[in-house]
Amino acid sequence: MKPEYLSLLGHAQGAAKIHGHLTHVDAEIGGQGYEHSHQAEEAIHLLDGEAEYAVGAAVRRVGPGDVVFFPPGEPHGVFRFLSPAMKYLVIRSVEPGEEERCCCGQ
Repeated sequence: MKPEYLSLLGHAQGAAKIHGHLTHVDAEIGGQGYEHSHQAEEAIHLLDGEAEYAVGAAVRRVGPGDVVFFPPGEPHGVFRFLSPAMKYLVIRSVEPGEEERCCCGQ
């Protein structure tokens, strides 16, 4: 279930305060992702697949075309995979002291 990760926008393109990447995850239906938090603002745009995302105490079902925003410091992550694969675009701020690539364990 290790995600495939493709950086699209970041330090290599001269961006100092924003990062973007494309992620593809093969997952077991009903399985869970990992919960995490960071000081960056982050939004995902789901391209393929379906999942339930937890943002704090709320759970939201998302599918292709949906956008989910994660406020700074708010625990978030995939609560439950509803499809065998997901592909999504991530746009996030890069805060002082944070690595450009903080997601997907990369």
